[in-house]
Parts: sequence; C-alpha cells; structure tokens
Amino acid sequence: MNTHDDTDRELRAAVRAYGADVRPSDRLGAIRARTHASTATGSRTGWWRSPWLLAGGAGVLAAGIIAAAVSAVSPPSSTDGVSGPSSTSETSVTIYTVGVFRDAWLFPEEVAVASTSDDSAVGAVEGLLQHDGSSGRSSPWAALPDSVSVRSVTAGRDRVVVDFSGPVDESPIPGEASYAYDPRLTVQQLAFTLRELPGFSDLPLVVTCDGEPVDRVLGIELGPRPVLADPAVLSPILIDSPVDGATVSGPVRVTGTSDTFEANVAWEVLRGDRAVEQGAAMGGSYGERRPFRFRVRLAPGDYTIRAYELSAEDGGLVTEDTKTVTVE
Repeated sequence: MNTHDDTDRELRAAVRAYGADVRPSDRLGAIRARTHASTATGSRTGWWRSPWLLAGGAGVLAAGIIAAAVSAVSPPSSTDGVSGPSSTSETSVTIYTVGVFRDAWLFPEEVAVASTSDDSAVGAVEGLLQHDGSSGRSSPWAALPDSVSVRSVTAGRDRVVVDFSGPVDESPIPGEASYAYDPRLTVQQLAFTLRELPGFSDLPLVVTCDGEPVDRVLGIELGPRPVLADPAVLSPILIDSPVDGATVSGPVRVTGTSDTFEANVAWEVLRGDRAVEQGAAMGGSYGERRPFRFRVRLAPGDYTIRAYELSAEDGGLVTEDTKTVTVE
C-alpha cells in the first residue's frame, strides 16, 4: 500500500469538494483596500522585510488552499480557549505615558487604539503597545516587537493578571536602559492604566507570558511580589478638567490635583506663544495630593492652559501639565 499516493488522492478529493461550493467574485478592490489599510497603520514590522516570505509565496499559497480544503471537511478545534486573529475596531482608552522634565513622571492620556478585542482592559494595554509618542510623551511598551500581543487581562479576587503572547522580559532598546525603563515607570504605566478601569482599582499586578509568570518586564526585575500602583510616580500636577481639545464656554473653570512644594501651583493661559492670563492656586503638599482649582475669563478663541511647578532652589521646571481648549 502506498501511503503517499493515498494521502495525495484524499487531498485532491478534498480540494475538489471544497471548490465545488466556491462562487468567484471580484475581490481585487477589497484586497487593495485591506493592503492599503495595513500599510497605512504603520505596523512595527512589515511583511516586505521578510525575503523568505516572497521566495516561498507560491508554496505558502498552495499550502493555504490545501489547509482550507481540509478544514472545510474537518471539525473545528480549539487550543486553550485562544481564538485566532480577529478584526480590529478603533476605540478610545486612557493610558499612562511618560513625560520628562527635571524628572520623569506618569501622565494620563486619552488615545485611540485599534483593538483586536471587545474587552476594554485588553484594549487599554494595546494602547500602551501602540502609542506613537505624538503627544510628546512616550510609552516604552511601544518599542516591543510587533510579534508581542495581549492575550488576556483577568481580574481576580486579589490580583490582576496581564498575559502577553511573545516575550516581554528583555529591554527592546539595546545598550543601557534609559529613564523610561525605570521600574517605577515602566511597570507602573501598566498598573495605573488598568487602575482606570472598573473592577481593577487597587488590585496588585502580575505579568505572565503565554500563561507563565515572568521575573522581568522590559529588562526590569519585578521582584517576588505583585506590583501595586504607586502614587509617587504621578506628575506632581495633573489637570483633570477641561480635557484636552475640549470646547468650553466662559468663564473657564480649571480643576486638577497636585502635590507640590508649599502647595503652590502656578498657572498661565497662552494664546499662541503669548501669555494672556496668569496666576497661582493652592493644592496639596508634602506627599498629600489634594485638589486645586481656578477660573479665568477668556474671549472666544483657541488657548493652551498650563499649570506648572518651578524649583524653589534654582527656578528650573519641575513639571507641567497642559490642555488645549476652544472658548466659544
């Protein structure tokens, strides 16, 4: 008995059976649209960088046809409950990014993310991986290779587990680690991003890769215990309202939280590069974050609201937070 010939006949029969139900249609436009969309998103790696794929394209195509035929006559199977690739949809999430002044701090930032899941927690972590730095702040997670993805985010009774597919232990930047890989920032980015979500507040964080716990994240040792969100890494000044890009009516009410030297929060309103209003407000101090607020009357137009702290020692900028608004 020739097993090879039998297998060949079975595959050919499967292909004919599969093809009998196929109805051809004009897919060129759809393929072009999908190709354009894929290249326009600026993925971290591109198929055109893989010569083996071009050289083996015909073989891959043939194998794909046979695989499709076999799957058409075989029952579906599952692997550990992980589904295959799914379509993406754009959603808005709040993530924490790194801003650098005299020191590096974390800032909340609302971003649009092309998520592969309808799970808001997965989408939030994907936001860290996709951040492009256009805001002037950064996310070290975005330096990971495109092969790294988010498998799941699960909140239990005493911890939240973020499971990645692909290695996340090594620093993606060769050489010495930069400020962005300070463990107080890299892992805290993840902890604070998840803390924004309902049901995740104040839960300690555990990172796994393909279901297995990891000792390091982006080259940083995690230590023996789950990670807790540490308020000390947040910028000493954060503007909560108005949100960036908002259209508001006068007078403009600005609120936020702060923890600065002698509780002082300096502020100014810029129209272009020119300051049109300025003042100071009182917030928290000595490790206690408290609210601050001020109100300013502005003519209709576009403005930048800036709240900042200067060093009492040398006048250098310690931190700042800014919001752009349009006054009606």
